[in-house]
Amino acid sequence: MEKPNNYDTTTAASFGDFETLEPGGYICQILKAEATQSKSGKEMLILYFDIREGEHKGYFKRTFDRMKEKNPDAKWKGTYYQLTTGNSTQYFKGMITAIEESNRGFKFDFDETKLDGKMFGGAIGLEQYENNGKTGMSPKLKFTVSVESVKKGITAPKDKMLEGIKKDDSLDDLAGFSLMADDESDVPF
Repeated sequence: MEKPNNYDTTTAASFGDFETLEPGGYICQILKAEATQSKSGKEMLILYFDIREGEHKGYFKRTFDRMKEKNPDAKWKGTYYQLTTGNSTQYFKGMITAIEESNRGFKFDFDETKLDGKMFGGAIGLEQYENNGKTGMSPKLKFTVSVESVKKGITAPKDKMLEGIKKDDSLDDLAGFSLMADDESDVPF
């Protein structure tokens, strides 16, 4: 057997070293907000966020840093996409209300850059994904609530499974690999 060229400079991986994020409520902070359009041309707001308090503080940054070591094209996973018009206006307003309630004295004036640094409560659930024929579970922000709601306790969102695939078929015992799905945006900051 020949020694691989990059063996001495490669970081050793251990399957037990991956941090997992359980479904539930988390206190989060917006790192950057971006007004844009969806692929279908609808107005949309993207929140890039991370967990701000508790044992998982900085979870998405640590995940991104670990992924970046292995893949220079790694994507930022702490993202939330919210359409803002049409039937989605009520959900957009709910999100903004949660942010306003979480930041004393803040009133949104439709300048998305003023959302940067603001706190909110996040209900994070797991979504199943398929990548190269394998399935896994990935944490996703499902909806926003006030920070106070998270402190009081919220019900964790139910897992979202792919059609025709059972949860038992996933790589739950390798939860860290779920963070490698390339379905999110580049880190914007």
